[in-house]
Amino acid sequence: MKLQNKLLLLLIMVLPLGFTACDDDDDDVDVQPTEEVTELILEKSSIDVEVDDTGTVKITQGGGEYHVFSSNPDIVAVELEGNVVKLSALSRGRTSVIISDKNSQYKELGVVAFYDVLEIETTEINVKMPLGHPKTMRIPITKGNGGYEVSVESEIVSATIENDSEIVLVATKEGEATITLTDSYGLTLDIPVSIRTTTIPYDEKELKEIMANEESRYIFNTNDMHEYYLSEESSYVDGTTMIGLNSSYGYYYKLFFTGDKSVGVKPDGVLDIDLYFAGITLKESVTVEIIKNDGNKVWAVYSYIKNEKLNFGHLCQNINL
Repeated sequence: MKLQNKLLLLLIMVLPLGFTACDDDDDDVDVQPTEEVTELILEKSSIDVEVDDTGTVKITQGGGEYHVFSSNPDIVAVELEGNVVKLSALSRGRTSVIISDKNSQYKELGVVAFYDVLEIETTEINVKMPLGHPKTMRIPITKGNGGYEVSVESEIVSATIENDSEIVLVATKEGEATITLTDSYGLTLDIPVSIRTTTIPYDEKELKEIMANEESRYIFNTNDMHEYYLSEESSYVDGTTMIGLNSSYGYYYKLFFTGDKSVGVKPDGVLDIDLYFAGITLKESVTVEIIKNDGNKVWAVYSYIKNEKLNFGHLCQNINL
């Protein structure tokens, strides 16, 4: 009997320990597992899009609630249609588009906006070369992908690239030629060139440039007479106008014609220059035209032919000297 009582007492003492162990197991069940974040993935990491065209890239995986923006909206505009990134190329260049999702994940999409054609401002180049003078022309490249090179197999014209944006052409003789333009994408353009001599000193574009420039100047062929430190002067005596430069040492550059400084072709034109130290001494009959008079300044052009060479120039002078 005493043995049974001892066994019962021992059982009573052990039972609470069992309940305590069960309580510890219940605490472990309450711990929650961490949710896995879905990686943001695009179908490609870069894309080339033709200027004035569109391209698309799919978001193949991610957390949803996507947002996109362009690093350079002048090159490419971007919008989101569901899980598709739509890109519109606006101008040539390189940039990137950034895509994000609700889990603050980001992906960068490289974008190259390019042209699939080469173009200049004209389909062919017609050069009017003043008689006896080489002629330089600048032709803007309006479409292309930069890194331009130009070649020509001809003795009558040469060509180079300037500022990676325009062709600088120098014509030296009459004739026909072809120059070839190439860009960094390997696109090529053959450009026909026709060169003819002329006795007209300035074309319409050059006349506009002359009239747009209000700087005082006195040009003879390629020389500006201002560099010889002469003083500006003008006169009107007995129906004859003189516009020019003079000095107290007897050096001068003078253009004479009948009539006033109103716009129009002027008769009896004479160009009289004495700058013997510069190797310029002459007195020639010339064709003179006042091309602009705005009340403050007067612009004139003139020319003459001697020894199968067109000599020409232009000037801009204040009216009130």
